[in-house]
Order: sequence, then structure tokens, then C-alpha cells
Amino acid sequence: MGTLAPGRSAYGLHVISDERRRFTYPLERGTGKLLLDSLYVPHLTEKARSRAIQLVSRWTRGELGIPLRLVVMTKAP
Repeated sequence: MGTLAPGRSAYGLHVISDERRRFTYPLERGTGKLLLDSLYVPHLTEKARSRAIQLVSRWTRGELGIPLRLVVMTKAP
């Protein structure tokens, strides 16, 4: 992940905390479709959705890494 936008200082924002974590989503037979169904993907065609379901239906086990970032900023008085 890149750095925070340089424009934040133009608004007087100062980073207090910047944490990164990686969670894992276990993949087992059938969980790939559940994962796809939980995603919001605007303008996804039915053909693309069908191809994605075919792909994830082949997943039998493993894990998917999910990176998250929490940034806390304050504005100087």
C-alpha cells in the first residue's frame, strides 16, 4: 500500500495512527461462491459473474488474504 495522499497536510490533518493488518478467509469447497455473492460489484455482467463462479467452484481449500488499513487523523487547531 502506498503512502497517504500528500494533500492531507493542505487540510491541516496529521496522522496519529496508521495500522495495517492481514486477515485470512479460509477457502473450502463452496465458500468461493459465498465470497463472490458477498461482494458489491456494480455493472458486473451475468457472463462475467458466471465465469467467476466457475473459477471459484474449483477452489477446494486454501486461504485468501484480506488486507485492511486503519488510519486515524486529527486536525490541528
